[in-house]
Amino acid sequence: MQENSPFRIDQPTLIELVKEKKIEKLRKHGGVDGVASGLGTDAQVGVSGSAEDIERRREAFGSNTYKKPPTKGFFHFVVEAFKDLTIMILLGCATLSLGFGIKEHGLKDGWYDGGSIFVAVFLVIAVSAVSNYRQNRQFDKLSKVSNNIQVDVVRGGRRQQISIFDIVVGDCVCLNIGDQVPADGLFIDGHSLQIDESSMTGESDHVEVNGNQIHSYCQGRRWLMDTLGCLLLRLA
Repeated sequence: MQENSPFRIDQPTLIELVKEKKIEKLRKHGGVDGVASGLGTDAQVGVSGSAEDIERRREAFGSNTYKKPPTKGFFHFVVEAFKDLTIMILLGCATLSLGFGIKEHGLKDGWYDGGSIFVAVFLVIAVSAVSNYRQNRQFDKLSKVSNNIQVDVVRGGRRQQISIFDIVVGDCVCLNIGDQVPADGLFIDGHSLQIDESSMTGESDHVEVNGNQIHSYCQGRRWLMDTLGCLLLRLA
């Protein structure tokens, strides 16, 4: 645990809990209530929800986001277009045609055929690169919108909706049937809860969640059975 930290449980400990998924580890920390207490939250009231508390949690544990790869620039798609087998063959043919044409007819008249092929190939590359670049930009914009899911959390004893990216460690999240689990967490309360882990494990069988187990919940999993479940998030 870091010095001067307001939390009794640090991030490495939380990561260990999530990775190992051992009930013995959880009991060492006093169960779900003990972890909640160590994170300065309450299973019923949630975190305080003040701006200072939220910022303190982000500084200690990070935000509920992942590092995105750098955006691909236009030059990347130009290079990719050059790697196309057909383009490479055409460039080879253009080079041979240009070489033979200059050899037979001289530079003044011999460059027409080979030069024309080069111009046509570069036009194809330019159109392909521009098209792929625009599609990539549109896909990035759509991804930002589709990934920005609204979730219900309990802060200061009040239930409210926030963006999935605004979840912090210690948040109590309420989930209904069909909801996506927004982060790794511990099960607090609920009944008839099952999750679909097929996107994570490939297994089609639904996993039942109860208070006797520790589970790691990740984005992409969905609740399948009724009705309400609460999770202590975000653990890792």
